[in-house]
Amino acid sequence: MSKLAASIFRPTTLVLVLIFGTQASSNPVTLPTEYVSVTDFGNVFSPASERIEQAIAAAEATEHKTVFFPNGTYALRETISLNLGADSEIHLIGESRDGVVLVPDKAYLEANYNGASGPRVEHMINLTSTSVFNSVDVSIQNMTVDMLDQQVLGQNETYRTTGHGIRIGQGWQTGQFTVNEVTIRNTQVYAVGIQDRDGHPKSNVTLSNLNIENTGSDGIDTKEASGDGNQNLVIRDVNINQIGILDSGSANGIDIRYTDATIERVNLVSGPGAGGPRTAIAVRPGDRGDNATVSDVFGRGFSN
Repeated sequence: MSKLAASIFRPTTLVLVLIFGTQASSNPVTLPTEYVSVTDFGNVFSPASERIEQAIAAAEATEHKTVFFPNGTYALRETISLNLGADSEIHLIGESRDGVVLVPDKAYLEANYNGASGPRVEHMINLTSTSVFNSVDVSIQNMTVDMLDQQVLGQNETYRTTGHGIRIGQGWQTGQFTVNEVTIRNTQVYAVGIQDRDGHPKSNVTLSNLNIENTGSDGIDTKEASGDGNQNLVIRDVNINQIGILDSGSANGIDIRYTDATIERVNLVSGPGAGGPRTAIAVRPGDRGDNATVSDVFGRGFSN
């Protein structure tokens, strides 16, 4: 087991009504005294995807179920998959937000490029399961996720990235999902996508202290319908800049379908994508109606 005294952050609470930009604020908490480090596996020549996969598997077998990422750049050859079965608990924690950077492995992906086939990074981090989760306790904290999508960056080459920065797929019955103190850049589609078309609710989701820059489509999209109704979504202290750069229709800053949601202290700036009016925050009718509280929000470049 690795041991380290390190800090991560969680947000405070508060404030007011509508239309003013804000600064994110946070309170420190400490890393567990026991955890698995990505550097415990392989060596400097081992692919980052392989070392991370082994660390997640090892952490799942421990009491604390925490994977620590020391500062460094981690070049991914494939998606970080959190497909952990019917019951899932895992916590990915970086040493520092700017020091831990997840990027596609450009050399590997281009060397193995073969038209529509060959390896690709579909989503940078993906929580999914072939069966419905009975219980979920998953968090991602203190890191930067950069898909390096070259279309977003205005270049001709591609890094073979095709999805979201962080995606939640199959749903769960009880539990929570937290993304905190994370930067997400240059995504091909959504920065954070919460999706499940099979009628499984995704309740108790907290997205806090996020910086989102250059999204192909929506900044945060959580609008998939569910049979039981999504409940308890919190989006707090979030900056989203340059939304919908690749979207040919209408990309929204935040698009949700939750019966109970809180959105506060959020800055939203639309990007120069082609066509269609955009909405800063779209709240769609839930299965049982909706009860969304929106406060202290600044939006620029949106039609709605």
